[in-house]
Amino acid sequence: MPFVHWLPKNKLRKIYILLWLLLSKGPRWKELRGKSKWEQAHAYYEYTIFKTYYRTPRKITDVFVRHGFKVDFIPLADFGLEKHPLLARLAGLRLLRPPLDWGMCNFGQVGLLITKNDY
Repeated sequence: MPFVHWLPKNKLRKIYILLWLLLSKGPRWKELRGKSKWEQAHAYYEYTIFKTYYRTPRKITDVFVRHGFKVDFIPLADFGLEKHPLLARLAGLRLLRPPLDWGMCNFGQVGLLITKNDY
């Protein structure tokens, strides 16, 4: 459900979730099988309100660095990019790689490597 976390935590978000469910898009949790689309939307909405909190890569890095750790985000190519031929080609272009990495860090999935700094 793209950009759901950008919406205000109100009825607009719940309706947006419901629209995606009506299009048969969204997670399929076992515990919601047999429930109406409205009941599923309510459960997903509650999940976004009470069980998710999105932090920027910069904030994540700052917390670990303050406590003596080094943080590296695993680049796109190391995270299954070969499954997406167009993205793989775009990532090979040096000028496009930084914005693609930024997009994956902020909107997609990345690996996070955390190591203890040696003093």
